[in-house]
Amino acid sequence: MTSLSLLEFITKSPNVRIKNAGLVQQKLSMLLAGGTANLAVVADFDRTMSGAKSISAHGVLERVDVFDEEFQKLTQANTAKYYPIEIDPNLTIEQKLPHMRDWYEKNHAAMASQNITKPKISEAVRSANVIMREKSLEVIDFVQRAGIPLLIFSAGLGDIIEEVLDFKMNEISLKLEESTKVVSNRMVFRGEELVGFSEPLIHMFNKNQGAVPVELQPTAPNQILMGDGYGDRTMCDGAETPADVLLKFGFLNDHVDEKLESYLDAFDIVIVDDGSMECVLKILEGVLEIEKNNKSK
Repeated sequence: MTSLSLLEFITKSPNVRIKNAGLVQQKLSMLLAGGTANLAVVADFDRTMSGAKSISAHGVLERVDVFDEEFQKLTQANTAKYYPIEIDPNLTIEQKLPHMRDWYEKNHAAMASQNITKPKISEAVRSANVIMREKSLEVIDFVQRAGIPLLIFSAGLGDIIEEVLDFKMNEISLKLEESTKVVSNRMVFRGEELVGFSEPLIHMFNKNQGAVPVELQPTAPNQILMGDGYGDRTMCDGAETPADVLLKFGFLNDHVDEKLESYLDAFDIVIVDDGSMECVLKILEGVLEIEKNNKSK
């Protein structure tokens, strides 16, 4: 496998958009040459690892009947109010920021009133319809087996994300390993009961490595970034050990016509229309294939 054959495979997908094919091929060449020991993956969760039409990690608690009707109405109303602001292509990030903090704080306050317990979270996850993006679980399984560090970096709820991944991986006889790290907002429990949330708040527009403990930051020189929000493009910024090569995948799930040009400027490869992670998996397989071929010579 070569960088050119990989690029040809990627560009054959009807869901793929690339602005600078030469730069993508150059980055692919360096990823292939570096092998698994020099590679790490940083990925958002909501509508990146999960599908474009999936409920979010927060939504798991909003849309299941283990919590009372008043809570569900309030959090769904918050989503109806604030999600259009989040994805509005006509607003700047600075204009969106205070609204995003309001959204999180209102939802977190509502959750704290619900006597949420760890068993209820497990029940909620099993009752909710979280839809994983096609091939995302295979990507997780592949990097775990290949020894490639995976950091799932989310503005959602880490406790929910880990529960979802455990559940979804088990459904297809796979396992979430300790090598997969989740950095996200955390529920704070007293015993089994939710009493608060971790600080500082991580939201969709302040996600960078400054919010990641140094010991969890990827240090590999070659990295793959995957996110659906425009703010996700900076997820690898500010690391103690910056990547030399960073291949950025953007999953553009809404307002494609209005947002495509800005996403093409921000990400190397843009996947539209809820496309799968097949291209990501193909790149990872290529890195391992080249590595094995080199060792057998």
